[in-house]
Amino acid sequence: MDYKNFFKVIKLLSLNSVIEPVWIDWALLSPSNFITVELLHQFHQFTWDHDVKQYVTILGVNELNFYFSII
Repeated sequence: MDYKNFFKVIKLLSLNSVIEPVWIDWALLSPSNFITVELLHQFHQFTWDHDVKQYVTILGVNELNFYFSII
């Protein structure tokens, strides 16, 4: 692999040098094995309950609705 060229290209694209996940060679290890539905629910609930309330306080309801509408 031509590393000098590789690093030039990823710098131009504002990427990091990670090509494959760390766990690619680890048997039986995949995020889907340890990130359970309950954990995903907790992440979502925390984000919605905490972050979105602060966004509403900072931006206001109308501005936040506008941002959601353009997604």
